[in-house]
Amino acid sequence: MLFRHAKASDASSLAAISIEVWIGTYLRKGVNGFFADYALSEFTTTKLEAIITSDNERIIVSENEDGIGKGLLSEGLAQCAALGIDAVWLAVNSENADAINFYLGNDFKRVGTTHFRIVDKAYLNEIMRRTIS
Repeated sequence: MLFRHAKASDASSLAAISIEVWIGTYLRKGVNGFFADYALSEFTTTKLEAIITSDNERIIVSENEDGIGKGLLSEGLAQCAALGIDAVWLAVNSENADAINFYLGNDFKRVGTTHFRIVDKAYLNEIMRRTIS
């Protein structure tokens, strides 16, 4: 599989993918202005370019068509290990059973909960952690 660090020229594609994934995760009952405004203000080319060019952030992109999720996860864990990071964590929507099962199947453990907040609304998320060996 071919993976690489994102370049500024990837920002618009990453913004579009971010919107697609976010909509699939949080918009279960149709699109409304509240969610649309959030997604369109958060997942912009400008914001993704800032992340890509930050010294403190890493985005890995795949140039593959198959096995993308597991491949990206493996690549990310390998890069963390190379940096001396001994564990990683993430938050996943508590209603997203497919994502939770994916992470559990890849050696993540549930370690708590948190809430993803937009203005005055809160959505339960599972906090998952994995030790890197």
